[in-house]
Order: sequence, then C-alpha cells, then structure tokens
Amino acid sequence: MRNKDVADLHRKMMPEVGEVLGRGTMELLREGRAITNLAIKEKITGLYADKADDIVVQMALALLSTTH
Repeated sequence: MRNKDVADLHRKMMPEVGEVLGRGTMELLREGRAITNLAIKEKITGLYADKADDIVVQMALALLSTTH
C-alpha cells in the first residue's frame, strides 16, 4: 500500500475514531471520573470489548498511547 493510500484511509477513518474517543470521554464524564488518557483507554477497551480487533478502535487506543 502506498503512503498516499494510507493517508487517504486515515483521513476517511478519523471521524469514526473521534466518535470512539468521544464516547469513552462522555461515559467518564457521566460517571464523574477524571478524564485521563489511561481512563479513556480503559473505558474504550470495556465499551468496545467485542470489537477489540476493529481498526478504528485500535487507532483510537494508539492515539491515546502516543499523546503526552
């Protein structure tokens, strides 16, 4: 796969990745928990346990792992 193809794929998937991140964050807010990368990762892992291999979920988790 060429770099341009990978970039196009990422661009198309980012809204879905944003939905996953947003859902994890909103669930934490509803629970009154602190919003941290670790907490969001744990929440997403639990919410999307049945979709753990989904590329969108994996991208969301990867973004949280690389953010400082």
